[in-house]
Amino acid sequence: MSRRKPPPTLQLSEEPPPAPAGRARAASRVGLIVAALVVIALVVVTAVTVRRSVIMARIQAELPVEPDLAGRAEGLSPRVAAAYQHTRSWTTALAGVAELGRLYHANSYRTEAEACWRVLLREEAKEPRWPYFLSVLLQFDGRTAEAADLLERTLELSPDYAPAWLQLAELKFKSNDFAAAETSYARRLALVPADPYAGLGLARIDLLRGQRGDAERRLETIVRETPGFSPAVNVLAELLAARGEEAGADRLRWQGRLAGRFHEADDPWLNELRAWCFDPSQLAVWGKIMALAKTGDRGKALLERAVEVAPQNPVGHEALGEWYLNNGDVALALQAFTAAVQLPRPSMSLFVNLAETFRKLHDPAQSLRAIQLGLTAMPGAAELYYELGVVYEELGRTEEAIAAYGTAIARSPNSAAAHVNLATIDLKAGRAKEAVENLQLALRAQPTMPKALAMLGEMEMEAGRMDSAAQYLRPLYRFYPGMPRAIRAMAHWHVLTGSAWAEKNRFEEAAREYQHALAIDPESVDAHGKLGVLYGQNGRFTEALASFQAVHRLQPADPRPTVFIGMTYAQLGRKNDARRILAEGEQLAMKAGNAEMAARCRELLRRLDE
Repeated sequence: MSRRKPPPTLQLSEEPPPAPAGRARAASRVGLIVAALVVIALVVVTAVTVRRSVIMARIQAELPVEPDLAGRAEGLSPRVAAAYQHTRSWTTALAGVAELGRLYHANSYRTEAEACWRVLLREEAKEPRWPYFLSVLLQFDGRTAEAADLLERTLELSPDYAPAWLQLAELKFKSNDFAAAETSYARRLALVPADPYAGLGLARIDLLRGQRGDAERRLETIVRETPGFSPAVNVLAELLAARGEEAGADRLRWQGRLAGRFHEADDPWLNELRAWCFDPSQLAVWGKIMALAKTGDRGKALLERAVEVAPQNPVGHEALGEWYLNNGDVALALQAFTAAVQLPRPSMSLFVNLAETFRKLHDPAQSLRAIQLGLTAMPGAAELYYELGVVYEELGRTEEAIAAYGTAIARSPNSAAAHVNLATIDLKAGRAKEAVENLQLALRAQPTMPKALAMLGEMEMEAGRMDSAAQYLRPLYRFYPGMPRAIRAMAHWHVLTGSAWAEKNRFEEAAREYQHALAIDPESVDAHGKLGVLYGQNGRFTEALASFQAVHRLQPADPRPTVFIGMTYAQLGRKNDARRILAEGEQLAMKAGNAEMAARCRELLRRLDE
């Protein structure tokens, strides 16, 4: 029997069997790829590092040298130093440059700000503020061509930013590219409907093209929709004057004067920069401009910031005090002025404002103390001597007031207000000749001074010298057609002149003067009444009735107009109307305790029944 062979034995080796050739090649490729990726990563990191180094080196090379900030508000220097520190780190470098640009721009370091904006213009090319801010700076230096290019770049990035369209329009207008200016003004109007700035720009283009009618229509629309926009009001006034409409031109000039100070169009991006301003004087200027432009309390925040950034500088306190004083908050005005007067280098106007504040608080003794304190600091200030005279007058110390006004005039011979106040004192003392001399001296110093013109005109009218009175009243009304005193005085002159013609039985001339008076002052009771009498005397009872009714409307509690109305109704055959108005007149007379007038009404009623 044969024996079975044992199965073959598996021989184990200490080394694995050799791998197939394909698998070895794959492993090799993976290794190469990993190595390549590592190399690429190293290259990218190196390239990024190099690029960052290049950019950082470029930024550092182009940053402006920090200027001497000594004497500036103490908050500016540390902010600038911190911004420079940020520029040294890649993650904060551009933010640091932007901070520097804003700080330098807002504090009037234009050269340094320009350097910062140029860095950002290259490194953050998609931000529209950088070319816009740079354009604003270049316009200061008259580099209008590049400024216009930068505005166009701004508008490519932010086509809906209306202030940039207005700025571009103005630059194109100044360079006589009227077609481009017109397009830009139109784009501004599309974004800001009824914008007066763009409307005025288009009106100016119309005028330069000889399209006067179109210009006037644009200006009339602006004046109607935005009556406080003084540039349009003033241009329209000059157009009216050029075609001989002096009265309308004078009214518009007065409207322009009342409209407040012109201010630039609102610009949110530039307004943002004011938060980086540490200059109290600049902040005070901005705040005062906003106040004079009658923009509500928008300027107040700037004045408060002026105090915040430089609490030891009187400029901000004084400007804020003026804002409170002009807006009727006398207590806060006093608080601000008191803080300012305790600081070094107070201004002359601060003492004047402080004295006025005490006057409004009915404390002339403190007003006097404020002016005396100012004179101690500034003994040569003519304005303070004038204010001293005003305070002495309020205290009833007339001789001292005269002396103070005399000193003000000696130190400033053109002190028209001091001459007028002396004239007022002269009139109260019965020294008419001296009063006239002082008023003439006031007009020599200030030919259109309204109070001097009014006083001289009224004195001449009272003396019956109508031609001489007109020499003062006509310019008074021309330059101040909206001033109540000018209106009353000029209307009264026409009434007196009309009465002089009426005494000579010159009906047409008299009626014309009364009508002139009413054109100036439609509520002149005197002019309505005298015109009514004149019409009645000449049998024009319908016109007389209208005049007497106007008097009754203006003086409804006065029984006298009812008598004239009743008599006129009777002349017109309207007896029932006459009875009604005379009965009303009787009641008014009894209520006023005027028995004679009541009896007059009853007598007229009795005659109507005969």
